[in-house]
Amino acid sequence: MRSRWYHRPVLHSEHDGEKKASWLELFYDLIFVAAIIQLGDGLSDLLHHAHEAHSAVDGHGEHDGHWPGVFASFGIFALHFLSLHFAWTGVTYFNNRFNVDDILHRLMVFANMFALGAMAVAASASMGVGDGHAFHPEPALFSIAFGVATLFTVLMNVRAAKHSEKGRPWATYWAVRLGIVGVLFTISAFVPWMWAWGLWGLAIAIIVTAAGDKKSAEMERIYPYDFEHLSERFALLTIIVLGESFVKVLGYLAGGGYGHQLEYQLRGAFSLLLTCSIWWIYFDDVAGQHLKKGRWSQIIWIFSHLPLALAITGVGVAIKKTLSFDLGEAAPEEYRWLLCLSLAIVMFSVGMIDSVTKRANSELSDRARINVRMGSAVLLILMGQAGAAMTSRTFLFIVVAIAVANVVFDIMMAPFEEGEEEENAITIAQGDAEREAGTRGNRESRRNLGDFVRRGVPSEVSKDFYYYFLEGSWTRLFASFGTVYLVMNLFFAAVYLLDPGSISGSRDSFADAFFFSVQTMSTIGFGGMTPASGFANSVVTAEAFFGVFFTAVATGVVLAKLARPGDSIIFSKTAIVSERHGVRTLMLRAGNGRGNDIVDATATVTVLVTDLSPEGHHVRRLIDLPLVRRTSPIFSMSWTIMHEITEDSPLADIDLEDPGNSLYALIVTLRGHDGTYGQTTYARTLYQAEDILVGHRHVDVIHEMESGKLLIDFTKFHDTVPEAEVAGIDEAGGADDSGGDASEDGVVG
Repeated sequence: MRSRWYHRPVLHSEHDGEKKASWLELFYDLIFVAAIIQLGDGLSDLLHHAHEAHSAVDGHGEHDGHWPGVFASFGIFALHFLSLHFAWTGVTYFNNRFNVDDILHRLMVFANMFALGAMAVAASASMGVGDGHAFHPEPALFSIAFGVATLFTVLMNVRAAKHSEKGRPWATYWAVRLGIVGVLFTISAFVPWMWAWGLWGLAIAIIVTAAGDKKSAEMERIYPYDFEHLSERFALLTIIVLGESFVKVLGYLAGGGYGHQLEYQLRGAFSLLLTCSIWWIYFDDVAGQHLKKGRWSQIIWIFSHLPLALAITGVGVAIKKTLSFDLGEAAPEEYRWLLCLSLAIVMFSVGMIDSVTKRANSELSDRARINVRMGSAVLLILMGQAGAAMTSRTFLFIVVAIAVANVVFDIMMAPFEEGEEEENAITIAQGDAEREAGTRGNRESRRNLGDFVRRGVPSEVSKDFYYYFLEGSWTRLFASFGTVYLVMNLFFAAVYLLDPGSISGSRDSFADAFFFSVQTMSTIGFGGMTPASGFANSVVTAEAFFGVFFTAVATGVVLAKLARPGDSIIFSKTAIVSERHGVRTLMLRAGNGRGNDIVDATATVTVLVTDLSPEGHHVRRLIDLPLVRRTSPIFSMSWTIMHEITEDSPLADIDLEDPGNSLYALIVTLRGHDGTYGQTTYARTLYQAEDILVGHRHVDVIHEMESGKLLIDFTKFHDTVPEAEVAGIDEAGGADDSGGDASEDGVVG
């Protein structure tokens, strides 16, 4: 028991067990998000004035105030966001490192929250939109509020350094550096705003460098952060900021009286697809993933979340602005760039986090998802410029399509996730022991040898794209290559539009640039549009190269997929054990469904049994079974593969009628040279204990017609009958010997 009035802070690390976010931390996060909303409103006001100033210049009107442009406005927003974010991280990391929840600690957290609230109130004035008439930043109150917030964070660390011997180096280290940062912000309140912002930048640089220097890394190595706790805090912050985007859209629709208009309802739903896509990408791909080992992994993970939260806030502001777009005209430059730049930063940040985390159950390597995120970021930046040459409707559709495509890619690369069955999995030895004791049911029949779950496969041995497409369906192949083709043309069309007038015969529209790209990539060249500048000729050269390369790759993959011989060999669903020449014989049937010539066919049957050594080693042993005949010079109809169960047989001591016997499976493989394809073909199947029928025979499937031709009836290929039902029937019409098809000892008649 500890006193709620007062107790000493205790150092916490990931070795001390799981730590969950407290109610106080969640309350603190809500206050922080409220402050972020105010920063978002300030960014919205800056862009509004920048748009009005731009419109006044285009219309030759007058506009006072000298408002900054879109990139400068975003930079001002980013500077204030970083300051606010580092005020939040100071308390967040202290709570991650120390366990304390007494009255004194709560009061200091409340004081820090009040300071964050003051920063939120002062945000508009500090960003220069206080009076709304002229750009005149007044950062004094914002600076002092940050200094006060940092002061209480320093006091938390000083207290921890005094009472926690293990945590003293860490608490002292950050108390000194945060103290310097707080002093710099406080001084900035008494200098002109340009100098103040410069001091802010210096203070932020001190925090960033302090987190990555050798001393900090050494302390982290000795007493590591509780990564699960940090992951939970950042995930909660991300989802709250994403929710704020919904609030902005709903508030605009309800407050503007558009709630009853279907057009605006659809606009809102379409725009919110961006928010849903970001949620999906983060929480399905980033949140909860394990961190890779590496010197900079945790630093990259932590600092990549900072631009991510900043960009999500920007996306929320931009989404609200898209509701007022004239869909028949080009999107306003300021809002167009805000949306594209913010989404690009989101993709870049997620890509950076992907580079230091392990994606669970991924069928492709981590490099694939990193490349897709980074490529999407580049494409979105290009769309910021290309958006001037298209209508808002087309622009929004392309931007949303890029976001949704990332979601689809995420599903394709990791189509399965672990469930309760995987979590409750037990070892093979435990399963066999429970079956022997009668406390676990029999195994379910499993014929596909690849039907197993892989967990923790290293990224470097995951499937590459070549294997991914060869083993996948044709739908996967054409959908993927079609998407890549469209994205490549979209990319080059946007590049052409970087230099208006670079395409002779075009109207400098996105549609013309896109179709010119299609003609260039496919080397059609109708002649209506031609490159008209050195820049355009350079892009055409690059695009022609990539077009030829893409065509070669696509052709190679398609031909390789077409050249793979399909599996035409059919195995009977059950194996049988029957008397043959007075000897118990294991028999199974194979058939050539295509009916072509498979030359020099070879069959192998391997038994997989459970073996427990005297020392307690529980293994599965593979034992090859000798066959009556293992090769056939020609295999075009059917083949009964047989193993005689003699005293020397590995099956001699196994009761095949007992479902709980030590036999785990029979693995059958058959390979030969396919005369049609001119390649080696193979097939395999698996029989478990319950698939072996003792005292049964296969039903005859080969018949002779009046013309003398043989007929094989695959409708009865899997049928069996008990031996008792065929007693007295002429054995000459029964099962054959073991040889090849249409030979004396090989036809199943």
